[in-house]
Amino acid sequence: MSENMSRKEEKAQGAALSPAIYRALDARTALKAALAGAAVFLAALWASVPVKDMLLGAVESRMASMQGCPVAYDDLGLFLLPPRVELTRVSLDGSCLGRGGGGEGLSLDLVELRFTGLGFLPLGMNFAARARGHGSEVNVQSSLSLGEQRARVTRTRISAGLINDLAGLDPVLSGNIDVEASLSIRDGRPREARFRASSDDLSTLRIDVQGIGVPRLAIGTLDVRGTLDDGRTLNIERADIGDAQADVVGRFKGTVALDQLNPPASTADIEGSFFPGDKLTTAIPLVGLLLRGKTAEDGFYRLRLSGPLGALQPEFL
Repeated sequence: MSENMSRKEEKAQGAALSPAIYRALDARTALKAALAGAAVFLAALWASVPVKDMLLGAVESRMASMQGCPVAYDDLGLFLLPPRVELTRVSLDGSCLGRGGGGEGLSLDLVELRFTGLGFLPLGMNFAARARGHGSEVNVQSSLSLGEQRARVTRTRISAGLINDLAGLDPVLSGNIDVEASLSIRDGRPREARFRASSDDLSTLRIDVQGIGVPRLAIGTLDVRGTLDDGRTLNIERADIGDAQADVVGRFKGTVALDQLNPPASTADIEGSFFPGDKLTTAIPLVGLLLRGKTAEDGFYRLRLSGPLGALQPEFL
């Protein structure tokens, strides 16, 4: 008799607990369960259907069709968690850098693109890209929506060696530059942007200028900040070059009217002041001749740089 009563009490307690259990399964818990189920389904699909091979084939076919910018790589990897594509030992043809086919290209150790989720304001997809090579690392977070792409550059350090390679110059600079930027891209071109580039270890390497040997010049700090308006005007709010121990010091600001089809033809109007140290004027006597008769304030000369970027004209003020 007592045993039957005990069983009835257990059933009654279980019935009383059931509503509480169901109430605990709120919307958040249900969502987690649904996501877990979706993850299990995707993992099973990934394992049983040749989805990976199909996607790899599509990516390889797309890259092979990029005749205007051929890309070679040693290995292409496609991963499910987190969803991403990785390319190792990547080589960009010179045409990707505007140097024509057969021109010197650029090599990178790693290029990675990750899908990071969906965006709702505005509706779109979010991605993160990372590239590594030449002692540099670039990290970009982007949001792709209908008609517009927004990107943010963070935790990015670019070596002077990479800058030399991108500019197609003989080694001129040494050091590293940290970059931060946010930009809006429409119709495949940057339209609005805010940026900052900074460094604390820049210097020039020893170079020859028209047969004159210029020694290594310590620059030290760099702080460049500005904006891009409507994809046409680059506003340089400040360009501070060099510190108190630098061989060359400059403080500039101004604008650059951009020609996106022919960047060297972009027109600059920049003003500021610079201090040529003894090391520079001694190494290049022509600098001293140019400054002869010019007025300096505390060793700084007022200067204006104007004209096309490919042929800037200096004017002392």
